Amino acid sequence: MTARGAAEAADGVLICRAGDWAGADPLRRMFYNVTTTELSVALALTIGAVELLQMLRRAHRMILRRCAACTGPA
Repeated sequence: MTARGAAEAADGVLICRAGDWAGADPLRRMFYNVTTTELSVALALTIGAVELLQMLRRAHRMILRRCAACTGPA
Protein backbone atom coordinates (compact mmCIF):
# COMPACT_ATOMS: atom_id res chain seq x y z
CA MET A 1 0.00 0.00 0.00
CA THR A 2 1.31 3.43 -0.88
CA ALA A 3 1.65 6.25 1.61
CA ARG A 4 -1.23 8.08 -0.01
CA GLY A 5 -3.43 5.01 0.19
CA ALA A 6 -2.57 4.53 3.86
CA ALA A 7 -3.32 8.19 4.60
CA GLU A 8 -6.67 7.99 2.83
CA ALA A 9 -7.57 4.77 4.66
CA ALA A 10 -6.69 6.35 8.01
CA ASP A 11 -8.69 9.46 7.08
CA GLY A 12 -11.69 7.31 6.22
CA VAL A 13 -11.52 5.49 9.54
CA LEU A 14 -11.22 8.76 11.50
CA ILE A 15 -14.11 10.39 9.63
CA CYS A 16 -16.30 7.32 10.16
CA ARG A 17 -15.57 7.18 13.89
CA ALA A 18 -16.01 10.93 14.31
CA GLY A 19 -19.32 10.78 12.45
CA ASP A 20 -20.53 7.94 14.66
CA TRP A 21 -19.45 9.84 17.77
CA ALA A 22 -21.14 13.04 16.60
CA GLY A 23 -24.33 11.29 15.50
CA ALA A 24 -25.05 10.00 18.98
CA ASP A 25 -25.98 13.41 20.45
CA PRO A 26 -27.19 16.68 18.86
CA LEU A 27 -24.78 18.73 20.99
CA ARG A 28 -21.87 16.56 19.85
CA ARG A 29 -23.00 16.98 16.23
CA MET A 30 -22.98 20.75 16.61
CA PHE A 31 -19.53 20.65 18.26
CA TYR A 32 -18.22 18.42 15.43
CA ASN A 33 -19.64 20.70 12.73
CA VAL A 34 -18.32 23.89 14.34
CA THR A 35 -14.88 22.37 14.91
CA THR A 36 -14.66 21.07 11.35
CA THR A 37 -15.70 24.47 9.97
CA GLU A 38 -13.19 26.31 12.17
CA LEU A 39 -10.37 24.04 11.05
CA SER A 40 -11.33 24.49 7.40
CA VAL A 41 -11.45 28.28 7.73
CA ALA A 42 -8.10 28.38 9.57
CA LEU A 43 -6.46 26.22 6.90
CA ALA A 44 -7.92 28.33 4.07
CA LEU A 45 -6.73 31.57 5.70
CA THR A 46 -3.25 30.11 6.21
CA ILE A 47 -2.99 29.01 2.59
CA GLY A 48 -4.31 32.39 1.42
CA ALA A 49 -1.79 34.27 3.55
CA VAL A 50 1.10 32.20 2.19
CA GLU A 51 -0.07 32.81 -1.38
CA LEU A 52 -0.42 36.55 -0.74
CA LEU A 53 3.06 36.76 0.75
CA GLN A 54 4.51 34.95 -2.26
CA MET A 55 2.77 37.36 -4.64
CA LEU A 56 4.01 40.39 -2.70
CA ARG A 57 7.53 38.99 -2.69
CA ARG A 58 7.47 38.51 -6.47
CA ALA A 59 6.06 42.01 -7.01
CA HIS A 60 8.73 43.50 -4.76
CA ARG A 61 11.48 41.74 -6.72
CA MET A 62 10.05 42.96 -10.03
CA ILE A 63 9.96 46.55 -8.76
CA LEU A 64 13.55 46.33 -7.54
CA ARG A 65 14.69 45.00 -10.94
CA ARG A 66 12.91 47.82 -12.78
CA CYS A 67 14.40 50.44 -10.46
CA ALA A 68 17.87 48.99 -10.95
CA ALA A 69 17.38 48.97 -14.73
CA CYS A 70 16.17 52.58 -14.76
CA THR A 71 19.04 54.01 -12.76
CA GLY A 72 21.69 52.03 -14.55
CA PRO A 73 25.38 52.26 -13.72
CA ALA A 74 26.43 55.58 -12.23
